[in-house]
Amino acid sequence: MILFFLACQVPTSDFETLGGFHFEWDALSHRVSRMEVSVSGNEPHMAMVGGDWSTGESFSDSLHYRLPTIEVRDAKASLGQARVDLTIPAAGVSEEEEEPPETPEGLGTARIPLSEVGSWPSYTPVIQGFGVRTDVTQDVDFPADYNSAHGYALGRITVELGVPVREETEILVPVLLQFVPGDTGEQILDRPQMNASIPYARFEGWVDVGVVGHQREGTSVPVQAVGTHPYSPPYSLQEATSLAMDFGRGRIALWQGLSFEANPGAEGDYIRGIGAEVLGDDDIDSVRLDLTNSSVYELGPFSYSIGGELSLVDLGRGAQIFLRTREGEATIGDWVP
Repeated sequence: MILFFLACQVPTSDFETLGGFHFEWDALSHRVSRMEVSVSGNEPHMAMVGGDWSTGESFSDSLHYRLPTIEVRDAKASLGQARVDLTIPAAGVSEEEEEPPETPEGLGTARIPLSEVGSWPSYTPVIQGFGVRTDVTQDVDFPADYNSAHGYALGRITVELGVPVREETEILVPVLLQFVPGDTGEQILDRPQMNASIPYARFEGWVDVGVVGHQREGTSVPVQAVGTHPYSPPYSLQEATSLAMDFGRGRIALWQGLSFEANPGAEGDYIRGIGAEVLGDDDIDSVRLDLTNSSVYELGPFSYSIGGELSLVDLGRGAQIFLRTREGEATIGDWVP
């Protein structure tokens, strides 16, 4: 009777979590100057900006946005959220007989008040959104012949959440955000200037972190897609990878890690499409992973490595779980469904 009474005192709330995201340029592949996705707060939004061949300075392009979310109702669970602002320092230049430059990454800690999420036997962190941008004030040693607002070819972007720690008044979650520009090695347009500026470029970003409080411990499930797209320019056929997953009925899938790498171990590239999404009808039953460079300006084969970490959580028999997808077309910049 005492345990039953205590369980009834745990606060519950309906909430919405990130089911993933997908960006796809309409005409060409582009650099990354700004990339954002978030379902935290009252107004979900996405944003993407490429280089000057997307903004109208040299050419105009438009985007297809897709934002899947997971809505939870009548569950024995609750959600608390916080945004962590991060600075990603410049990698630096490697000197002879010294260690190579460090991977550009921002590290921080999300602090979510215990009063917001409530007291529960288990806490599971979830990526509720992230953002990175290159159009920021650079240090004095940044080369004058490149505009950082024009962005960079993609090498790798990674978002990771660590194990939550409950303290007296808050839940602490370690956060990592990487944005690694890719040296393209191509001596066309302004790529030599872009490549030369990479060691000196700093970036800014943020991660929206949620913590779901619930009764039963979740199960961690890694997802990964590695391969090389067919090379038959222009506009090579480059399809997403779909992975069938036995998530089980009535369980929610929470993203705890996302990583996208262009041409692992080799040169970076401009990108046409990028995304990771959970899919399903009555229940979540698959994951779709996507990273492409299909364009009239493809310069070689494109390899990819896409990874993620999901936590599958059972929220009880009475929980109602709905997968919702918002999508639309828009010009560069912000998109609000």
